[in-house]
Amino acid sequence: MSLLLRGVGNTSLLERLASFGGLTFFKSNALSPGEKTAAQLAADYAGGSKAATFTASRGASNPATYIDQNGIIRLVTASNTGRITAGFYNSTGFVSRPGLIIEKASTNLVPKASVIDDATWTETSAVTDNADTGSSSPDDTATAPSLTASAANGTLLLTTAVTARTFSVWLKRKTGTGTVNITANGGTTWVAVTVLSTWARFQVTASSASQKCGIQIVTDTDAVYVWGNQFETSIYATSFIPTTSAALTRNSEKLSYVNSGNRTAATESIFIKFTMANTLANDALYRSLLSSDTIDRAIYKDTTANTFKIAPNVQGSVGAAVNTTFSNLAGVSYVMGITMVSTGDPNTAVYSDGAIDASSNVDFTAPAWGANFYIGGEPSDGFQPDAIFQSIAVFSDTKSDGDVLAISNLMAGA
Repeated sequence: MSLLLRGVGNTSLLERLASFGGLTFFKSNALSPGEKTAAQLAADYAGGSKAATFTASRGASNPATYIDQNGIIRLVTASNTGRITAGFYNSTGFVSRPGLIIEKASTNLVPKASVIDDATWTETSAVTDNADTGSSSPDDTATAPSLTASAANGTLLLTTAVTARTFSVWLKRKTGTGTVNITANGGTTWVAVTVLSTWARFQVTASSASQKCGIQIVTDTDAVYVWGNQFETSIYATSFIPTTSAALTRNSEKLSYVNSGNRTAATESIFIKFTMANTLANDALYRSLLSSDTIDRAIYKDTTANTFKIAPNVQGSVGAAVNTTFSNLAGVSYVMGITMVSTGDPNTAVYSDGAIDASSNVDFTAPAWGANFYIGGEPSDGFQPDAIFQSIAVFSDTKSDGDVLAISNLMAGA
């Protein structure tokens, strides 16, 4: 398929990428935030089939959320729909990073995430209100729960301990200027957070144990709005899982496209633009950005590092992985570029935002990688990187350093 190119000032990203020659696959997730079916996640351009396959089992007991263009958190209970989010919340507030969220399974072990005047929680020197009219909630509810210290060091702790690691919560200042702390280990360690007059999401991680999460207001009469408490086994906070009466699990997600016509095993250049809400950690988990059925051409973080590796042919004695120095910073969009040729010098080169990061001179046999390739996961569950995927482009040749930089800049600016 050929694409008619207009003047540079009017060309779309797809048209400009096609002008480099050899484009076989392109998908941009610069879509309006919301739930997207597999048909809506189809490739924008494909040498083979454009069709996407997206699987995620959801329902009232397995909900998920995304954030709309106004920063409002929206509920998703429909199965097999992708979540295009406008971004995410962190300790600075809302961060705009539009794209498709792909996450592994996680469970919010707090039974009632946004109901704090309840037996789920134990108050000490503090007063709770489930529906304070002073603020709306991040999910656009007209009121928000609030916590007010009735003496110094007023606390709110989960009543029943659960085995978890990371506590996350949205907080917003109501009154006062004193210190606000959060804990993931029952108050053995309190971590101060900077709570301002706008909603922000804070998190703290402790060693895995049976323990309680909670909030402490140090100064008497100070008050904060509280919403979206989440306590999970992950080493960092994942997207919000709303609970109302019991712990609930957000199931894992998988996205795949066919290899035939869209990928070339012997020579290839791949560009992936993505953002992770949290910095990669050496968490003993394998996390995959790109993989295939059977034999892989894989981009992944393995279980013993916090940097990415690229394996042109992940099985067999040839095509040893290229170890990069690439370790993402939270909330930053990156364009990772990879060029591969079965025999060459180098045969595999890895780029971060257009700059060479690592390479290998070990020749490889082009992988017989099966029917499908996966973005943000593997054929089996549990390897999702908890990332926002913004776009991916695949070419059938190995691009020069100059073209890699130009393509990376184009995708970074889109």
